[in-house]
Amino acid sequence: MLKRKRKYLKPQALFLRDRLIERPYNTYELRAKFNIYNPASRISELIDDGCVIEKGWAIIKDINGGLHRIRQYSLVSQFNKEADNDEG
Repeated sequence: MLKRKRKYLKPQALFLRDRLIERPYNTYELRAKFNIYNPASRISELIDDGCVIEKGWAIIKDINGGLHRIRQYSLVSQFNKEADNDEG
């Protein structure tokens, strides 16, 4: 069976893209607030679709005072990276 890319995004990936338009979110917020249990997979789908997403690290404190380093995502552009180069 050949592996081919999907031509559409899952509803959860579209929902995540709309949230990232508002502001950057970290993995904890995406899981707790929006029930996106595997944000990295949805981010990969968005990147494959052409969105430019910046990934960084955030340090959060849990209820017991422990510090955790988690991934933070921000949407730089929702347009295809190559779209600017196609004008010529």
